[in-house]
Amino acid sequence: MNVYLLRADANRYTGIIPTNNDDWDVFQRFDGSRLIESWSPLKVSYDVEDSRALAESDFPTLATHVPVFSQRAVDFLGGLLTKNGELLPLDCQGVKYFAYNVTNLVDALDLHQSEIVRFSTGRILDITRYAFHSARLPHSNGCIFKLKQTPLMDVFVNEHFTAVVEKNCLTGFTLKQVWHS
Repeated sequence: MNVYLLRADANRYTGIIPTNNDDWDVFQRFDGSRLIESWSPLKVSYDVEDSRALAESDFPTLATHVPVFSQRAVDFLGGLLTKNGELLPLDCQGVKYFAYNVTNLVDALDLHQSEIVRFSTGRILDITRYAFHSARLPHSNGCIFKLKQTPLMDVFVNEHFTAVVEKNCLTGFTLKQVWHS
């Protein structure tokens, strides 16, 4: 099994930001807990402060732990996404986007083999090299997950997810392999 870090390509494609600056706080709730029951579509807009003229994509940048999918991406990935989290509608100037709340948290990080940077309190600040306990990883097709130790950090996918992205020419994805079993 291969594990990939799921990121948006902010160098080639435009991102989105909350219209109201106070709404950034809502993303601290994307910790694996269910949000759908209390969710109201959040108003977002394209990040026009970036002086480069960037193209729109199927996977715009918002926050590293909160993936955003276009309607087109949801059409191809929807079944994989709903197995592992919640699609939460965003209100973006008439364009359909969905914030994705990953609810599939796994305890698969190998703390001894990974390279981890910690705060003085012992909490994880960053992981510079990932190692996983293979038996603890979910092995289903199209798996998307976060780590229990870092639910407000990275989102991971497997090779089935990356194959669907590539087969359907979905844009804006950066899929970096971080581990191989």
